[in-house]
Amino acid sequence: MVNIMRRNSLSAKKNPERKKSGFVPKKSKKHVAKVLKPADDDTWVEHIVIIDEKSKKLRSYFKSEKTNKCIWDEPPTGASKIILASEK
Repeated sequence: MVNIMRRNSLSAKKNPERKKSGFVPKKSKKHVAKVLKPADDDTWVEHIVIIDEKSKKLRSYFKSEKTNKCIWDEPPTGASKIILASEK
């Protein structure tokens, strides 16, 4: 018990707020700044495909105008310009 009191009194000297509540906030590890990918300076165009005619299931893919690469369902992270099928 003596060790604990001593440790608390040392902490209180470093941080005067600890004397009042006994709580010392710590820096969060959950909300770390994420490094964002730079923009790709490309235009991605959405195309819609009929997957199943009976159930009328549709699926979209995005095609790069620069590289002709295709990605299903959503544009890639860092896409500079996106042209949706409804805008055509």
